[in-house]
Amino acid sequence: MKTRTILILIALISFGLGVHADETSCEICHSKLKGRLSQPVTQWKNSIHQQNDINCANCHGGDPSAKNMKAAHSRSKGWIGKPGPIQIVKLCGTCHANESFMKKYDPNSRTDQLKNYMTSNHGINIMKKEDGRAATCASCHGAHDVLKAMNPRSHVYPENVVDTCAKCHGDKKLMAQFDISGNEVADYKSSVHATALYKKHDLSAPTCNDCHGNHGAAPPGAASVEKVCGTCHVMNQKLFDESPHKEWDEIGLRGCVECHSNHAIKPPTDAMLSTDKGVCLNCHDSTEPAFKTMEAMYKTLTGLETKLMETREMVNNAAEKGMLMDDAMLKLQDAKTAYIKSRTATHKFSSDYLDHIAKAALVDVTNIQKLAKERLMEVTKRRTSFYWFGGLFFILLILLGLKIRSMEK
Repeated sequence: MKTRTILILIALISFGLGVHADETSCEICHSKLKGRLSQPVTQWKNSIHQQNDINCANCHGGDPSAKNMKAAHSRSKGWIGKPGPIQIVKLCGTCHANESFMKKYDPNSRTDQLKNYMTSNHGINIMKKEDGRAATCASCHGAHDVLKAMNPRSHVYPENVVDTCAKCHGDKKLMAQFDISGNEVADYKSSVHATALYKKHDLSAPTCNDCHGNHGAAPPGAASVEKVCGTCHVMNQKLFDESPHKEWDEIGLRGCVECHSNHAIKPPTDAMLSTDKGVCLNCHDSTEPAFKTMEAMYKTLTGLETKLMETREMVNNAAEKGMLMDDAMLKLQDAKTAYIKSRTATHKFSSDYLDHIAKAALVDVTNIQKLAKERLMEVTKRRTSFYWFGGLFFILLILLGLKIRSMEK
């Protein structure tokens, strides 16, 4: 009875101390070491691999049940130590390209990552050119601290992707070796996309992989860049496809990039169509019909924007003076939406089409202005009535005072 009690106590104490029967010699030894030699165990214990019983030996080989380092690191047991770039790709592919294996863990998991990687610049450099400077699976996902993509601590979580890519693409010396500027990360962080991602925490905002791909990472070519942008900007692409600029790729121009840039994309403004600073001037001069189209579109948009601002000011003015303007506010939002549609319509590069779309916004703005004027006139009437009533009341008080005085005399 005593022996049984002691065994139970030992089991409970062991459980409380975190000692597990299936703990490998890799964990036991490396957890006692210091610095970088203990870090793999710490990172692995919080990883998706640990949660699915993928341990050290699955990647590094060796004998995880051995009692000493020499036996654990036995080459006869498959010990490879720290895998090189090519080995990393093959090791990851052993599981992640195995459909029957991966479906045991996640029925929806993709198993084409390795195939796509092999077509990428990264994969070609590593696997065909044997150039270890390019990115492997571990470069992006981490070596031991591999987490699900939507875990905020993951290297490939949307808000972390850019910094992950920056480990290589922010290194100008390294990028110069591949004839890449190395300014891409800094440019992106100054863009409207980065503002949406980091300041507004909009996880749908594009990062590096949204435009360049995940495992099949390759720069979009001249003929595909508008398709990449069109993934999100669907209407812009549709109109662009109907425009005279659709054939830009035939003369070596790059679609969306020509006007909006690629990484340092700024918020679009009506000034992009202005006759003194407009982006159209990069290709067209004042002697071309395109210049007149640009000028007409600029006037339409700026005129509409001015009217919208004037109307908003009138509505706010009426609201500040105590008038109920909720209906006007709602209509003003509709007018703003119509204005945004008008700005989108510029991608067809047709002033007639833009005027047609802008009419809806102009009608909305005109109706709101009429409503705001009516409410402001109502304010004026009420104030006029108040002043008249107040004046009459004041006169009556004076007359009453005089009457009382005459009666007292």
